[in-house]
Amino acid sequence: MRLKTIAPNAFTALFTDPQAREGLDMFPETYYDSITDPMDLLSNFQTGAFQNYAGYSDPAYDDLVSKARAEYDPARRTAAAAQLQKKAADQVLWIPVAEWPTMVALFMTVNLLVDLLHPLVDPRVTFGPGRATA
Repeated sequence: MRLKTIAPNAFTALFTDPQAREGLDMFPETYYDSITDPMDLLSNFQTGAFQNYAGYSDPAYDDLVSKARAEYDPARRTAAAAQLQKKAADQVLWIPVAEWPTMVALFMTVNLLVDLLHPLVDPRVTFGPGRATA
C-alpha cells in the first residue's frame, strides 16, 4: 500500500474529475445521509451515479435500485433496499473505516449555554459562580 498526500484543491477534484482519481484505489470521504431513506446511499453504486467513483457496474444491482425507487409499498421497498445492502456489503462497495474527530456538546441548562457563549460574543464578560456577568 502506498499513501499519497493530496493538496486541498486537488482533493476537491477527486469528487468531480475522473482523471484526478486515476491511479488511486480509494480516498477518504465524509458522507452523511441527507434523508432517512436507505436508497440515498445505496443509489450511489448504480451504474453512472455521480458518487459511483469506482465505476462499479452490475445490471442486476441497477435493476434492483430502479425497482426499489419505483416501489410505493414500504415493506417491498424495504425488502429491496435490504437486498441492495447485502449485495453492497458482499461486494465491499463501501468501506466505513473511520470517523473524523467531532465535538459533541450537550447543554443542560440555559445558564450553562449563556456561560459558554458570552465570551465568544462579548469578550468583556466575566464569570461569576454559575452565571455570566458583565
